Amino acid sequence: MTILATDENGFNHAGAVRLSDDALGMALEFAASIGAGPQGRRLVSFDWSRTQSFRKSRDAEWQDIGPGLALVGYERSEVPPYAVHRQGGLAFAAKIPTDVLADHPERLIVRDDQQAFQLALT
Repeated sequence: MTILATDENGFNHAGAVRLSDDALGMALEFAASIGAGPQGRRLVSFDWSRTQSFRKSRDAEWQDIGPGLALVGYERSEVPPYAVHRQGGLAFAAKIPTDVLADHPERLIVRDDQQAFQLALT
């Protein structure tokens, strides 16, 4: 299986992406906030959405912000072992479609404050 392929649940195989130092720092902070650790029950994941929307309050209109990455958490039992990446003391997963990875040859996740969730794929 090619490293760019995803499994039936959309998880990428370990090694499909890398993290910049800034993205790693963001993920480590998020991991601490959700109780994820090297052997914890939870795991951080970088998930790609083809469409994203949010609203500033319950009464506000939904705003479409297009495709992009977000940090999410999973129970470790939901992530297959072959999809657990390791970098800089962080165990993490990624769910990025194969066609999106193919369009980003560096396959590097970076911090980008211009993005809604401060993450981008290069």
